[in-house]
Amino acid sequence: MVSIRSANMEDAEAILRVLEGAFRVERGSWKWENLRRLILSEPKSWRVLVKGDKMIGAVHVSRDPMRIGNSIIVKGDVGHVSVLPEYQGKGYGTMLMR
Repeated sequence: MVSIRSANMEDAEAILRVLEGAFRVERGSWKWENLRRLILSEPKSWRVLVKGDKMIGAVHVSRDPMRIGNSIIVKGDVGHVSVLPEYQGKGYGTMLMR
């Protein structure tokens, strides 16, 4: 069974493993450290894709408020869509985007 849920602080290491595999980010590099900071500062802005008991994908959805006239509209920016290499090409990234 596959499910998508909001991430929590306990998911940080698993999200990093997904990002490392999907983007070939080296643990300890400046890019890895930036991703780690982003995950730890905003864990609820991540959605994770879980198959069985294994996290196989993640996506970051940030809230971006924009003023339009007298109104403020909040749009979502999607980034860091990632799926472990062994699960790529099977529609899981598309599931995260939806």
